[in-house]
Amino acid sequence: MKIILVILFLALTPGLMSQPADRQARQSREAFSEGIRKGIDKDFEEALWWLNRAIELDSLYAEAYFYRGLAHFELRQYTRALADFRVSIRLDPDKEEQAEYFMELSTEALREVILAREALDAQDIIVRETFDAQDSIALESLDVQDTIACETLNAHEGAEMKSGTPDLRELAEGFFNASLEKVEPSGIGVQIAILTNPGQVEEISARYSEKFGFPLFIQVVHENGGILYKISVGNFRQREQAVQLRSVMRDEGFLDSFIISYP
Repeated sequence: MKIILVILFLALTPGLMSQPADRQARQSREAFSEGIRKGIDKDFEEALWWLNRAIELDSLYAEAYFYRGLAHFELRQYTRALADFRVSIRLDPDKEEQAEYFMELSTEALREVILAREALDAQDIIVRETFDAQDSIALESLDVQDTIACETLNAHEGAEMKSGTPDLRELAEGFFNASLEKVEPSGIGVQIAILTNPGQVEEISARYSEKFGFPLFIQVVHENGGILYKISVGNFRQREQAVQLRSVMRDEGFLDSFIISYP
């Protein structure tokens, strides 16, 4: 993958000498040029610094967002890479095909990171449960054991008193339909939003779950101590169908919508 990214950086080299007249814009182009050179040298951290500088000087510099996304991708900062690719498409629609290719790669890489993290979490749970069991055996005080028993009973009683309606904040990772039932979508869909607010998720789900006649999915992802809700629509076999739906969703206001492949 580094070879592909370096080729992309090299492809831009012939145009680096073109400079605008405006001083701040010219400084932005100079910073961008330096970022490209660092990318060619595979020094992606330095490339990122210079591309950040280019965007600070010109916040509408589509090319800088795209190449900063490539640097983020190489540094395995996939969430940031996705954000930069989306902005580059919004500022320059001609970059859509190229940016969407790397958006799909970033989404797949992010999924692999999440799976690896889940495996580590499972190992941690096993270790904690082992130590908890040993501690329980070592308890000598009957009062302490009674306290544990009471807390366990209270937890069960509290769980039974909860409503049968699922709570978005209590869902495990995975895909769910609009009724919050666990599902396993397949094929190709259109991701329309990534949210952290359960209320916004419920609002979008209620509005669009049946509007277009395509199923709506909510992917729950636990990341960095928080929860992400990735909302997608449709499960097509043909990419052309997803492309048509993406156009419709962008007309609905979801300008960052992009095509995804379900696992």
